[in-house]
Amino acid sequence: MMGFLRNSDVLSVFDAQEVISIFEKYSKQFDFDHQIGQASALQVVAKLKGKDSESRLMVRVCCAIGAADGNFDEHEKAIVSKICNELGLNPKDFDLA
Repeated sequence: MMGFLRNSDVLSVFDAQEVISIFEKYSKQFDFDHQIGQASALQVVAKLKGKDSESRLMVRVCCAIGAADGNFDEHEKAIVSKICNELGLNPKDFDLA
């Protein structure tokens, strides 16, 4: 995943340490309370709503993460579908439904 972050024209502008720090911040919220973590994460995701190319990139990255272990299972697809809904995107466009 870090290779993708470094090699992507769009994502390479982000500092890897900052990305890790932000990930850990939201991960801890999920560890504390799943519902609070999910609400916080979706609130951040929602900031991309209306920005079509950025939203689609976000969903594609989520799909890549879900498939990274070779098994993009139904639970993972359901989570990415939830992100699509938050962004106003059709999950079918990403083979999620």
